[in-house]
Amino acid sequence: MSYIFQLTHPCDEQENPKIFNGKFFCWSNARKPHSKKCIQACAKYLTVNNYNKEVSYTEKQGKLFFWAEWEACSQIISCPSKTSSTCLSSPPQYIHKALLKCNNNCNNIPKIPHNSDPLLFADDLNGRIIYSNCKQNKGIHGKRNANIPNSLTLKSLPQNTIIVFGCIDENNKNFNVDCVFVVDYCIHYYVGKDNLLPKEKALPSFFKEIVFDPLNKSYSQKRYKKSSQFFTVYIGKTFDPSNPNDIFSFFPAVTKENCIKNLPLKLTSNNNFQFYLNGKPKRGYWVYQVLKPNTGIKQAWDEIRDQTIKQGLVFGLIAKL
Repeated sequence: MSYIFQLTHPCDEQENPKIFNGKFFCWSNARKPHSKKCIQACAKYLTVNNYNKEVSYTEKQGKLFFWAEWEACSQIISCPSKTSSTCLSSPPQYIHKALLKCNNNCNNIPKIPHNSDPLLFADDLNGRIIYSNCKQNKGIHGKRNANIPNSLTLKSLPQNTIIVFGCIDENNKNFNVDCVFVVDYCIHYYVGKDNLLPKEKALPSFFKEIVFDPLNKSYSQKRYKKSSQFFTVYIGKTFDPSNPNDIFSFFPAVTKENCIKNLPLKLTSNNNFQFYLNGKPKRGYWVYQVLKPNTGIKQAWDEIRDQTIKQGLVFGLIAKL
């Protein structure tokens, strides 16, 4: 059976009171909500050649602009707006370059730093998008179909499950999307004291620093049940040139700074599922069963793809850190 998850996570633009030398954001503290940054990065992406019954793509490499959760250090590249964006509904105040290390004044990592998830960055442009922990200890807020089994959680997703990451806009009209994730395969891991990250070649070299270590610090500060220290890392399905009609993970992006106003991808309900848009709660996830397991998941993904094209966006596959 196939499923689509609508996962709402904090999407307000990060406001960092500690901007060093007028250009560096420090690593954010886990005591505050997660937030987003508009990123400029070298990335691999797809543009569309033909948009008919079958879509053909051209794979490219170059500069992209996109919204992402990057809680580690960053450098301010430009300032398009005087005010920060709420729910990704307006242009960003800052455009960032993601960094692992800043200058000496900005390298004091908080006692409990935030992790970044989903992770849109890799060591090179052959990497995959990774989803590793967000909301995995939360229950389902709503089931759009009564036949969904109780055993289905964000820790037990089958291949080709779609997770649409984003937030409900201020007017409760659109679901503003920063990542469309398709499950390929997974590995399991525990966090907390003395736990080690399992080896997996698809994980970038900085996954431990950006995701695993911050989670370890968070779960070492409090007493948690063993079940809540267990997480699943999902490796995203990526575009396969030999099978271009298959579904794949992507993040909506633009190639020019003056096109940032087109971001994010704005989705409403479609023929395959009804997006939850009443605004309460704004954080959590809902799951939708696709009633035609073989073709239905493709039809649902195709509708998301079509909206991406119509809104003048490109398909980001991976960004290089």
